[in-house]
Amino acid sequence: MRRALPALATTATAAAAGLLGAGALVLPAWADDLGVTAAAGPAAPPAAETVDDDAPTALLSGTLRVLADVDHVSAGSLETARRQAAASLGGAMGPASGPDRRLDPVAPYLQVGGVWVPLRASAVADVAPGSAVTVRVQVPEPVVQAVEGGERLDAVPDGRASATTAISERTLDAAADTSAASSSPLAGASAVAAAAAATPVAAQVVTATKPAATGVTSSQPVTVVAVSMLGGSDSYYSDSTVDSLLSSASDYWGEQTGGAVGFRRDGAVTRYSSSMGCSDPNALWSEAAQRAGFTQGAGKHLLLLLPPQAYASGCSYGLGSVGASPGAGGVTYVTDASWPAIAHELGHNMSLLHANRLQCGSAVDEAVGTSASYRSCSVQEYGDRTDVMSSAAARSDGTPVQATGSASAFELARMGLLGSGGRATVTSTGTTSWTVQPLSSLSGLRSVLVTDPRSGDVYDLEVRANSGRDTFGWGGSTRVTYGLRVLKANDDGGSLLLDPTPTTGTDSNVAVAPGSTFTSAAGGVAVRTTSNADGSVTAQVSVAAAGQEHWQAPATSVTARLQGDDRYGTAAAVSGALVKAPASGQRVFVASGSTFPDALAAGAAAGRAGSPTPVVLVPASGALPDAVAAELRRLSASRITVVGGAKAVDDGVLGQLRAYAGTVDRVQGDDRYGTSAALATAVARDSGSGGGPVFLATGRDFPDALSGAAAAGQLGGSLLLTDPGALSGPTLSALTALRPNRVYVLGGGISDAVVSQVTSAAPGAAVKRLAGADRYETSALVADTAAAQGAGSVVLATGADFPDALTGGPLAVSLRAPLLLVQPTCAPGPVVDEVKKLGATTSTVLGGTRSVSDAAAALNRC
Repeated sequence: MRRALPALATTATAAAAGLLGAGALVLPAWADDLGVTAAAGPAAPPAAETVDDDAPTALLSGTLRVLADVDHVSAGSLETARRQAAASLGGAMGPASGPDRRLDPVAPYLQVGGVWVPLRASAVADVAPGSAVTVRVQVPEPVVQAVEGGERLDAVPDGRASATTAISERTLDAAADTSAASSSPLAGASAVAAAAAATPVAAQVVTATKPAATGVTSSQPVTVVAVSMLGGSDSYYSDSTVDSLLSSASDYWGEQTGGAVGFRRDGAVTRYSSSMGCSDPNALWSEAAQRAGFTQGAGKHLLLLLPPQAYASGCSYGLGSVGASPGAGGVTYVTDASWPAIAHELGHNMSLLHANRLQCGSAVDEAVGTSASYRSCSVQEYGDRTDVMSSAAARSDGTPVQATGSASAFELARMGLLGSGGRATVTSTGTTSWTVQPLSSLSGLRSVLVTDPRSGDVYDLEVRANSGRDTFGWGGSTRVTYGLRVLKANDDGGSLLLDPTPTTGTDSNVAVAPGSTFTSAAGGVAVRTTSNADGSVTAQVSVAAAGQEHWQAPATSVTARLQGDDRYGTAAAVSGALVKAPASGQRVFVASGSTFPDALAAGAAAGRAGSPTPVVLVPASGALPDAVAAELRRLSASRITVVGGAKAVDDGVLGQLRAYAGTVDRVQGDDRYGTSAALATAVARDSGSGGGPVFLATGRDFPDALSGAAAAGQLGGSLLLTDPGALSGPTLSALTALRPNRVYVLGGGISDAVVSQVTSAAPGAAVKRLAGADRYETSALVADTAAAQGAGSVVLATGADFPDALTGGPLAVSLRAPLLLVQPTCAPGPVVDEVKKLGATTSTVLGGTRSVSDAAAALNRC
């Protein structure tokens, strides 16, 4: 017998009715003042969990279609729906569990001819939308009864045929042993009946062929159709309104993807009246496609604009197909003049799914099993309310009920559009430090992907700041805490924002606050944060395998703390530790203690000398400090080399030095770059060796070069300084003269243009940048390079100022100990981890406790 096509809204739109973006839309108590009510959608009949192998079965072949954005609340009118959205978005999340509803925000269907067969989501969870699929299903009971009763059946799943077919009981019996072929009348009748029942059916995938992936483009054509239907007119969308809506959606995605994605209206807006409703969206889209001459293809979109009255008559606020890849194209409709809703639906066409939230009562991340099974947590559909793939409704004037925030790094990465350097990946154990830029910066490192070795779960760290499209924060509310957020993939492939502040009530705090720690469900990932003035967040990420502890300091002991009353006294103390018994022919380098460039160059040169050669700091003018005079007297040097010109160390000071050595000379250039170049080439010439590594650092700041000077001495190389924007002339000449085999570019402050110039100036050298998230991680990378085979000891100095570490290079070389920078009160994670990696058991500390506290010296992690 002939059976009607399913009311698709029953499963794809009305099984969980309401407004796109409101999630489960559990309203806060104070929303009662708005006169807003929430109604549960009708419950669908129970469906079989699995295919009964003893029952007749059939093969169904077609295309897997996935529709997203079913409604969740029967609001009655679009205006009521808007008010509900505004209430939910502007307030708290509401309780973790709400009225009993059947939620099916992502609904899979097998399009067999002209009918859509709803499938259990678990059956096709691993199949890409748009795939050509053959599934094995149980012959529906109505078909079995009709065959046994001798009734004729509709066996032509084209949505239009009226002919019926008789199917013998022998055919039904045979299907109990071997599934009926997909081309058979029994399979056709099964498809029609399963579609008519509108209840997701159990299925077993037999074959699935994924469609070819297609990339997004900056000019994707959108065929726009405005439909008069259900008592509403297409005049709700004038041509200017259509252009404004599509332009805003295109501008949004173009901005978020660096121009990689854009949309344009393809031809004139097609307008017509339809007698259809939304019970069969596929039929509605088919009708619109015929009217507009639209054919499906890669990167092509069909957008139906339905009048507001359509929503009141049972249509979704928005509904769209999920693309198999970012450039797949697709179909969608909306029932409101809201560009965020259109941007959201086009996001679905580009393969994106929903931005949900995990709200917990006792733990930030308490996953158990699969399919969003949680103990004290619940998945809030559309719960990440800053995200365009979450809420996307509009007020009565067409403006969004919230600021549509930046696209998440999760979504940009899914489309392959996060950009070069946009994501870092952490899989190994230990602690690393990352400075993550806010999503609104639209560039730089915006995502850190961390894998928990104890569970295999992958966590995505990103930052939202009070800037750009994120200015209005959580659904327009100012009660949001900006900062680092932790997401992971939801079971349906969308994003799941984790709850860093689990409470039995509700809150809108979705950031890992400075001073707090996020710990993953299995315990293998721990994250601490520091907020920066520019909106970025520095994240200390600890990864620990089973049995390991987070943040554990290495077992090292401080063998010496070298300090004086001031920088000159500390330099003298370092000299005393380096040269315990002065030798005949002792050489000393002298540099200004007022600035850092010349002393940095001196430290590298002294470290390269064949015997312990200290660097002593002096004032630019005036009398030598008593500690300096006493140390020079003890050293009885045969030669003192002053590094820098008369502005750095004037002739008066140079004259005083003559009392302490038979020879006093000066090495200088026209500026700091010239001085470092002159000293490096002179020392290489005196030693009769060239070709060693060169460490290149900016001459405008000190941190990177502090560790670099020690490393250069340890590896028999040189330290050169350069302007960070262009390779300085003297530095270029020195590179040519030194003929290095390797060049290490220190830190991220030196431009790529300089790196290119270095490659040209030293064509035989391997050029490598050593740059961490900050000065401390960079010092760890430099130490790792200088002591690739490990080290039993390290030298620690503050990274907050330069004087103490200026003279530490030669001492580090003598001790065969890398020089690492720490904060005054603690040791940054990358430094602690590097000490562990080196296997160091002892340390020498430069400076007093104000520079390096006992906690920092003990490598207590920041």
